Order: sequence, then C-alpha cells, then structure tokens
Amino acid sequence: MNHLSVARPALTALAAIAALMSLTAPVLAGPARPARAASTATLPPASAAFPGVIELDVDATDIAHKVFQVRQRLPLADARPITLLYPQWQAASHAPSGQVGRVAGLVVQVDGKTVPWTRDPAHPHAFRIQPPRGATSLSLSFQYLSPRAGNRAMGRHIVNVGWSNLLLYPAGYDREQIWLAASVRLPEGLQPATPLATELASDGRLRFAPVRLPVLMDTPLIAGRYTRQEALSDRADQPVQLHVFANDPADLVAAPDRALAFRRSIAQVQQLFGDRARSPFHVLLALDDRMGGPGGIEHRHVTELFLPEDYLRAPDSNLRNLDLALHEYLHSWNGTQFQPADMRVRHYNEPLQNSLLWVYEGLTQYLGKVTAARGGLRAHDEALDDLAIDAALAQSQASHQWKSLRDSVHDPLTLSGKGIEWSDFTGKKNYYGDGALLWLAVDVEIRARSGGRKSLDDFVRLFFSPRQGGEDATQFYTEADVHRALQRVQPGDWKRFLDERLDATDAGWLLDGLKRAGYALVYTEEPTPTFTQDARDRGVEDHLFSLGLAVDAGGAVRAVQWGGPAFQAGLAPGARLRQVNGAPYSPQALQAAVRAAKPLQLRLDQDGAPLEIELASPGLRYPRLQRVGDHAALDAILRPLPVSAGGGASGR
Repeated sequence: MNHLSVARPALTALAAIAALMSLTAPVLAGPARPARAASTATLPPASAAFPGVIELDVDATDIAHKVFQVRQRLPLADARPITLLYPQWQAASHAPSGQVGRVAGLVVQVDGKTVPWTRDPAHPHAFRIQPPRGATSLSLSFQYLSPRAGNRAMGRHIVNVGWSNLLLYPAGYDREQIWLAASVRLPEGLQPATPLATELASDGRLRFAPVRLPVLMDTPLIAGRYTRQEALSDRADQPVQLHVFANDPADLVAAPDRALAFRRSIAQVQQLFGDRARSPFHVLLALDDRMGGPGGIEHRHVTELFLPEDYLRAPDSNLRNLDLALHEYLHSWNGTQFQPADMRVRHYNEPLQNSLLWVYEGLTQYLGKVTAARGGLRAHDEALDDLAIDAALAQSQASHQWKSLRDSVHDPLTLSGKGIEWSDFTGKKNYYGDGALLWLAVDVEIRARSGGRKSLDDFVRLFFSPRQGGEDATQFYTEADVHRALQRVQPGDWKRFLDERLDATDAGWLLDGLKRAGYALVYTEEPTPTFTQDARDRGVEDHLFSLGLAVDAGGAVRAVQWGGPAFQAGLAPGARLRQVNGAPYSPQALQAAVRAAKPLQLRLDQDGAPLEIELASPGLRYPRLQRVGDHAALDAILRPLPVSAGGGASGR
C-alpha cells in the first residue's frame, strides 16, 4: 500500500516513452517561438551495462538537523557526456514521488577538481556533466534534507535509510545492469535491520556487497535504539521475520493474543498461495507514525510499516490498521513478484502506467481483510464491522455519480499530495475500498456458479503461480490474463462481469457482492467498536452518516459530506462549531442533540464570520452489517483455511 498506504508502494511498466539520454541534443529555434532545448531521445539498447561498480556512501548521523550526507564514485569508460538521474518514480510508488527538491549542495569532482553540471531544463531530475579528457572516475557529494516533521526519516531513536532518496544513477543503461556497492554510517547505538547482507567495517560503517540497482532501491534499511526481533513464520520454505523499532522500550512488546494472531494470519496468507519455496521475508515495523504513517511500503522481500506507538501493546486500538502488515506481505506476491505489465520500465525516471491498480491494490486490500479474519487478527465481528465502514463509505460517496472505478487508477497522478478537501466527491484512490468490494463480488460469483466447489482462493493459487523463470522470477500480467485465469477457475463471461463494474458511474453494484454474500448494510444508533476506535484514531466525532459532518474535540469541522445535510446548509470544512442548540459545543452535546432526532440549531464561525444554520437530524446513524437469510457466503469466506502443523497445505 503506498502507503502510505499505507500505504505507497511497486515498480515497473511497459511505458515505452522517449527517455533522457541524448540530453546534449542541439537547440531548436524558430521565428515564431523562443528557442528551447530538445532534451529527450530514444534510449540506448536495453542490454547496455554500466561499466564498473558505483560506490555509494551515506552518512546518517546528523539526526539533529535530519540531513543525510551522500558521496558517490562512478567509474568512467571515456570522456563522453554523462547524465545522472535522481529517481523520480521510487520503489513501490504509483506516482512520481521522488524528492529532488530535497537534494542540495551537489558538487561533482574529477581528480579533486570541481567540474560544472547543468540541470536538464525539461527534466529537473536529470543532471548533465561533461567529464574532462582523461577522466577515469567521477566523484560527487550532496545532502538530502529529510523532512523535520511528518513523513520524517530521522529521529533520535529511529532512522530510515531509504536508498531511493539517496543516490544518483547514470542514464542510458538498463537498471538491471547497474551495480552499486553501498555503505552507511549510523548514529551511535542504533541497531540496523535489512535483508541485505552486511558487515561492520573498522571505520564503523556498515558495508554491503555489490548489488544491482533495483535490489538496492527495493531493500530499505531501518535502524533503531530500541528493537526487538521475532519469527512470524518459522517455515523453512517461507520464513518471515519481524523487526520492531520504538521510541520507548515499553512499546516493543505485543499483547500475547495479538502476537499469536499475527502468526496465524501470516500462515493463512501462505496457505492461500500454496506451498512453494520463497526467500526470507522481513517486516520492518517502526512504531512512530511521524515517519509517514499510518501506512506501509511494499518491497519484494521486505516491507516498511509505520504505525502509532501503541499498535502492539493496545489490542483494542488501530482496528482499521490491523491488516496492514498482511496487505504488504501479500504484495510480495501481487505487486512486486507478479506485476501489471504496464508497470514494466527500464529506469526510475520512466512513467508508470497504473491501469491495473484495481488488481494490484484492490485484490490485495480484499485478501488482507480476508486473511486477517481467517487468522484471528480480526475477530469475525470485527471483520464485519470493518467491512461495514467500507460499504457505508462506498454507498455515500458522491464521486460515484460521475467517476468509475477504472478511472480511479489515475488518482496517484492527479490527486496524491494535492490536499483537495472534497475527497468523497473526487473519489480519491477508490481502487482500495471499491476494489475490495469488487473482488468480494468476484469471490461470491465464483462460489455461486460452482455451487460452492470453487472460490477466489482457487483463482489466487492459479494466477500467482510462477509461469516461467522459476519460483522467484518476476512475472508480468495483463487484464486479459485476469480474464483467462477466472475462466479457467470457473467458466463465464468474466470480461463483461468486470467491465460492467469497472466502468459503472453509479454506486448500485458496490453492495451487490455483500448482499449476495448474505449481509445487508444497516444503520443503528450505537456505533460498533471498530467505528468508535476509527473515529478516535482520526480525532473526530463522526456524524457523516447522519448530519454529513465530522468535528474534532475543539469544534473544528474536519469533513463535510458532499451533498449531505451540512453541505446543503452551506457548511464547509474549516468552520468551527461554537454552539449546539444554544449551549457551548462539546462532542457530548452534539451527540445528544443528534440522538434526539430533532432539528439542531448550530452556531459556527466560517470564513471569519458567524454562521447560524439549522439541520434536521435523522438520529444517530452508524453503519453495521446485518446477516440476512440462513446461509451467508461471507461467513464461509472468512473461515480459516486448514493449515497443517508444519505450516503446509492440508487441503481446502
């Protein structure tokens, strides 16, 4: 989930666009317009290998200023011009999230003498250099100015070394054939965790054997002062190791029932995909949501998770984030090993295509919820309550009046980081929530057509089976591959089934799978524990499904539902609620007034002026799922798969 995703994020695509190599092309001029540089041309053959190994050294000790010091040395074959690229499309990102604006102090030298560089005018992530005659290597240094607050990479007790922020790489070479030998100096007392093999040098640096650029980019390192390790799966063929980092040692220890549920849920993921040998997987869990959380970043053999400090020790907290670790672990199949074909690229400055995010993220979101329930990370009722929130949000979103699920795959490019207030009208990243409801509908359809003999589990095991190159080889798939795999599991017109839902511009289909699975979305006066905790985590009194607004403890209106009662009365996010029916505002006063199901008189400040409005209250309305009928397919879907004592398959 890039997410920061949670989440944020996986990496490749067939977007054959003109790239960045001939950045010394001649200037084009004409009488009708100013001259401008032509800065793109066809890439050299993909088989081109960079001559030699790039040395990369990172100093991560300046935690006071939160600045990384970076040094690199690149061998040169000749004195031809070279272009160095800062990664624009980082590992696990669905958008060009590279922070080139945080790169400062760039100095390039040959034989101790500074040589000039110029930034490409059309591509600010590209730096052009003309080495002097006779140069055999190039040295460069720069600083990466890590955020000091929010999404920070450096703290007193935890440091996140994200390699994609901390290097430049040469243009014109296949990224699979660029090799780097990295090293890092960490603050004193911090212990590192990374899948990369490390050795401690005499100068105090951690050194890594040379690896290909994609391996380094996809293998983060987190170091912490207070750490704990634990095996989440001790299967010899699919080991999973948890590494926890905290600012307080008390946050390291999980409640016993949660620790056991984690292990059982990991086993359910492994059972879902079937027995196959896989490289060790590492979960790097930083209990500090100032580091970009709550959310996670997927990688091939590791995930980074950033969650609140009490995530492990408080079992009743963070209920909406319980399946985040499973979501990212599932991405080690769907997203990093098995990738949409239009995410296949040759370098990190070539745009990705996101057309299959409803598979990449939507299917992963659904499977994360299912395996969390199967393993007990969520109790059955908690799983239903979690789905009830998803269903209510989907049903109430005004975006469904104009925007399809298929169109939502463009949101990382159009909406990420834009801070647009009306997220329910823009439908930001619906490929997560709506995508999960889509795959629930697919699951129910397979079960109905097969008389209960087949399920989405059969599709998962078939679709994510290696087709060529061995168990660990990267595989690429298309939408047609999805249709064919569904057809093999259970015959039917799956293209039509999916197209009708992916291209719909109404919310009618969203709850169809839920209804056919034996549950109806209803609203009651009492919130579920999951709804209450979710509102508490967001710091609001949530009345979106009654008044169409959410307010924090101080009266600040944090959200207004597009087209809802508060919207119709002229209210907008950012207003401050002062009085409820003539009494000073408090969350308790607002809840009591809504419960009375009588018109509310609200006094607010909005845009620097007082505002008085009246809202009709339908009473308290909180979403929950209600079972209908004697048999519910959803209960069967959430039932644990049998797992043998050794962790292997023991039948369906």
